[in-house]
Amino acid sequence: MMRLITLCVFYLIASSYSAQYLAADNVSESVMLKFKGNDLDKLYVDSRDGNQQNNNTKRSEESSDKELQTKINAGPQWSDIEKMIKGLVNNVLSQFLPAMVRTTSSVDLSGSCYSSLLKLIFGVRRLRSWAIRMLDASGKITNGILDGSSTDFGSYDQCLNVIVSNRRSKEINFRGKYCFLQIHPEFPSASISPDSRLQETVFHEISENTEYLSEVAYLTALCVPSTCTTEDIEKLAKKVLQDTVRVSVPHCEDKSEKELTKEQIGVLSLLGTILFFVTLGTVLDLWKHYQSDLKSDEGSVSWKAGQVFNFYKSFSIFTNGKELLNTKVGSGSLGAVHGMRFLTILWVILAHTYMFPDFSIFKRLVDFRDAPKSVSFLVVWNSWLQVDTFFFLTGLTLTYTSMKKLAQTNGRLDIVRYVVHRYWRLTPPLMLVISLVFLLPLLSSGPLWYKFVEPEIQNCRDTWWANALYVSNFMGLYNVCLGPTWYLAADMQMYLISPIVLIALYRWPRIGIGLATLGILVSWVIIAVVTMSMGFPPSVVISDIKTVKEMTSYVHFMPYVHLGPYCVGIILGYLLQKHKNMKVKQVVVVLGWIVTTISCLAVVFGAYDWHNGIKPNIFVKILYSSVHRSVFALGLAWIIFACTNGYGGPVNALLAWKPFIVLGRLTYMIYLVHSLVLLTILGSVREKQFFSHFELACKFLVYLAISIGVASVLYLIFESPFLKLERFILPRVKSARNVSTMKQNGEVNHNVIPASGGQQSLGENENISTFTKL
Repeated sequence: MMRLITLCVFYLIASSYSAQYLAADNVSESVMLKFKGNDLDKLYVDSRDGNQQNNNTKRSEESSDKELQTKINAGPQWSDIEKMIKGLVNNVLSQFLPAMVRTTSSVDLSGSCYSSLLKLIFGVRRLRSWAIRMLDASGKITNGILDGSSTDFGSYDQCLNVIVSNRRSKEINFRGKYCFLQIHPEFPSASISPDSRLQETVFHEISENTEYLSEVAYLTALCVPSTCTTEDIEKLAKKVLQDTVRVSVPHCEDKSEKELTKEQIGVLSLLGTILFFVTLGTVLDLWKHYQSDLKSDEGSVSWKAGQVFNFYKSFSIFTNGKELLNTKVGSGSLGAVHGMRFLTILWVILAHTYMFPDFSIFKRLVDFRDAPKSVSFLVVWNSWLQVDTFFFLTGLTLTYTSMKKLAQTNGRLDIVRYVVHRYWRLTPPLMLVISLVFLLPLLSSGPLWYKFVEPEIQNCRDTWWANALYVSNFMGLYNVCLGPTWYLAADMQMYLISPIVLIALYRWPRIGIGLATLGILVSWVIIAVVTMSMGFPPSVVISDIKTVKEMTSYVHFMPYVHLGPYCVGIILGYLLQKHKNMKVKQVVVVLGWIVTTISCLAVVFGAYDWHNGIKPNIFVKILYSSVHRSVFALGLAWIIFACTNGYGGPVNALLAWKPFIVLGRLTYMIYLVHSLVLLTILGSVREKQFFSHFELACKFLVYLAISIGVASVLYLIFESPFLKLERFILPRVKSARNVSTMKQNGEVNHNVIPASGGQQSLGENENISTFTKL
């Protein structure tokens, strides 16, 4: 049925130019060539004789004469093939021409489209290369429709590379235009009864997969002349299908020359300026580093000259690279934080590997139906917990470092410095990555570019300011620029209210812990109310597209939902700072690991029922939806506590593994750029993808490797330099108490601070920015 529909569309396109051809030249159906069987017989005899002659040919000096004779005899064979194909084409057209003429006469197409289609029909009849390439580049009804294969991409590049020029003037008449024909099936919602006669037909199989097949649109590519507009193609398609199904043409594109936009020029200029500073800073750094009389000249360098040199040196890849690869940790460091952060970003990319792609690119989508039945797959299904690890770590590291700073200032907190410091740490890398979105069209293109990349570019053009003001989590799922950045907005909002708890923890510890506990309880109540009033399941169910859209906007993006894990981190950070090297009985340690393992596994895999269509009762819905994030954060809190106090064993050995120190520094930039990597690759897809866990696991590794590579480059040339430039915005006050510390860290004489910008692990001398970025 679908194949017949596509053929009708193709023949309908042919009819538009055939009608004018008949009217202009008065050509009747009787003059069309008929396919002759003796042409095929002749071709068979000739090819058989040629094969026999080739088999009897010997390798000798006389073979060249025989090869030459074979080439001479090949001419008539190609001529016969050409006659045969022409006869076949005209035979098909002669059968469908009357119906096509009647259909086209009622369609109001543009004159340029009619003219180009007329030229196309002449090209097909004469077997012109460009005309056949256009037909060949068009999609056909894909195989495996009953198993959920819903897209045929045709040949994207072949279509766009078609150019039809005037033989005399050499002017381009038109190009190939790649369009998607989108068909929306409307299946009955009711299932087929067991005693129905349809039980033995294909409709029974379709009815069993209706839930999944109805979620995707069936796409097939059309290669048409560029003079035909989207409206022309849509009119033709709707006329052929006669409203039997909903049909549309969502996108058409041709290979027209595109000029750089204002945004692209601005971003390229910015990158050029950055690379200039990077080059200059690296050259100056290397020059000074390898000077033999460096130390003797240090005393003569003026304060102003030292500041200028430090400014340029902030961009040095040589110094930034050494600091990035430095794995030394200070005393009192929370080494497990590095590994936990990086493993969480792996979880994020793995989940987005499954969630980002559009269902239309997959073959055998019915395999997706059985995915929730696998308990282990809940690691992906219920992966919305991943972001709560980041909220927990932010609360932990913020409190852990703030308690030391409050001790130095006798409980006074400079709110302006507190806010500016955080904003400067997060915003420049975020704005850089957002600006890179506008350069994506210069990198690649593809059939689905309009679906994955262009909406993101438009969102960033319209709502970039929401990211800069950290309110993007209130913009909705489809309006936010770079979807995963909603986390930064929610994190900043909780960061801004944290001083109330931090000051209370320092001055009145019991009140501070009480406020943090109250925050957890308030979060539970709000989540329960929203879940019950909106009728949401206890957690996001990916297979329910409507629920995903609503829950992300009303629940997942909201800061109060993640206030529980954030406050758990605050309480743990205070305990680790005020009660170091706590001794715990061995029984408590064993019990702690057992309870943590069971609770975390229960949170992740306890969502199995409603992911498989079993609705939970009210008690389970309220309990799970309210507390599961906080329970998961409590499990993480025990892991950090045990690892910090020497009870981590192999877990601590893994999380504190030195390579994780390096990778942990890249986590923020990886989080930002991985969306660009996924969008670019998905937008460039030109063939259907097989849905299997193995295939997606391989793609996950590719996404991860590219994200780490891109993040490393951006970290060295942008993030790390801007972290160091903070000292020029917020100069440090040299009190008598911290002069000795500054000397130890190399902060005197205006040298570049090795520990600046989170270059070491979370030790005693690190500032608050190091681990509150993500």
